[in-house]
Amino acid sequence: MKLLNVINALIPPLVLFLILMSIRWYSGFSGRYESWSKALQRCKGYEHVDIVDTYSKNLRNHLENASSSGTKISGRKIRVLAAFGLAQSLAGDSVREIVDFGGGYGADYFELAPNLPDLNSWVVVESKEVAGKLSQTPGLPERLSFSDKIPTHANNQLIFASGAIQCLEEGLGLLDSFTETSQFVVLDRVPITTQQNSCISIQRTSRLLGGVGSSYPVWFFSARDFERALNGKWKVVLQWEVPEDAPYYSLSRLVYSGFLLQRIIETEQ
Repeated sequence: MKLLNVINALIPPLVLFLILMSIRWYSGFSGRYESWSKALQRCKGYEHVDIVDTYSKNLRNHLENASSSGTKISGRKIRVLAAFGLAQSLAGDSVREIVDFGGGYGADYFELAPNLPDLNSWVVVESKEVAGKLSQTPGLPERLSFSDKIPTHANNQLIFASGAIQCLEEGLGLLDSFTETSQFVVLDRVPITTQQNSCISIQRTSRLLGGVGSSYPVWFFSARDFERALNGKWKVVLQWEVPEDAPYYSLSRLVYSGFLLQRIIETEQ
């Protein structure tokens, strides 16, 4: 169990709040910035060697222990599987290709793929540095691959982005590009606020608390901006809360959200 989970379980909420506020410059979210570039100047960045090396090590460890890890699925991933299942029902066909956008070293593949019997491929889309390094890992499963681009040869392709779109400068603008390659998008672990405008903060992760020891800008999207980003191209067919992800934001807990989006075809518009 990660140290942060132990802290959450044992410490009273007020004391926990004070602790997390005091360490946010080492682990957590801090600051508000008027532009992505200004926030990035204060970060190591997502391509930092700490992240690439940590992902590589985690993938090798996962492959080495795959036979003994079993296929037990966590509660948080059951919601994702439900979204996959609904997408499959709406499409009238099996989901055969998953594009895991910003999927790190592919941890979700190992947890979810055993529950997708018709899956042909799981492509993790990552930065060039991460994709290049992990593609060279010996013993990769046949269905798992890494790329720095979303495949364009869609065949019942579904884009899955967990805790990802807020970590890229394009942010909600990515939804426009997703329409070109998929009929369905599953967004998980997305910060949606009630504020009027989206804002940029910095997320820092500590190795002591289970992170990779890096820092990078992140978006906190306003609900209004999220609705605008759907832009008549996507409709929300399923929405859920992600209580496992509820960082302190503006002095209170912000519970992250998940969505299943279906592309709106021209005859519906």
